[in-house]
Amino acid sequence: MKTLLYNENTIALLKQLNRNAPERIFSEEFYCVVFDYGDFYITAKPEVSAADTQNDSDEAIAVKFERIDSSFQPNDSDKLLFQSKAIDRLWILRTLLYFTNHILYSSEEEALADFGIESDTDEVLTDILSKATGGHDEVVCYPKSAEAKNINKEYANLVDAGVMLEIEGKLLMCFAWKNGFQVVGRIMSLDEVKEGVAPYYEFIEL
Repeated sequence: MKTLLYNENTIALLKQLNRNAPERIFSEEFYCVVFDYGDFYITAKPEVSAADTQNDSDEAIAVKFERIDSSFQPNDSDKLLFQSKAIDRLWILRTLLYFTNHILYSSEEEALADFGIESDTDEVLTDILSKATGGHDEVVCYPKSAEAKNINKEYANLVDAGVMLEIEGKLLMCFAWKNGFQVVGRIMSLDEVKEGVAPYYEFIEL
């Protein structure tokens, strides 16, 4: 099993976040979160790493944290989420990532079998998928689940996908949901976390 877990430096940076209230917290179009401390800032954004897989190649996506020792200059498109608010609690979100076997499509109909068209964007995706020669699924599951125990550990990846922060009763998500780029910088309700996050991620509080 490949482990893609936060190292000591990242853990120290997360503990710094947890102990010291940022002056401002920004979301950059749900792709990056910025914790602004005035003379420095910390970014949280998804990055791609090579994953262990039985297929030719697959990727693991996780949010990485970086301290930048300069003042942050927000853009007009950046959304101010919080100002002078303490981070009350912080959890690392850990998951087990694996991939199904890659299969070759025998026809365009097979490539599009599970895809419905609901918007103009879907029509563009349909055109792309119709030209695909094959595909497979990427799956995340709770690391201590029965599913996790039964998969082939040779092609499994234990991933720290990001963090969840509690600020004034609100839950700020900074993680790669289901191995994707969305959700970074989104505020979720407790019900959304229970239904869409908790079944797939272990919550490790710092």
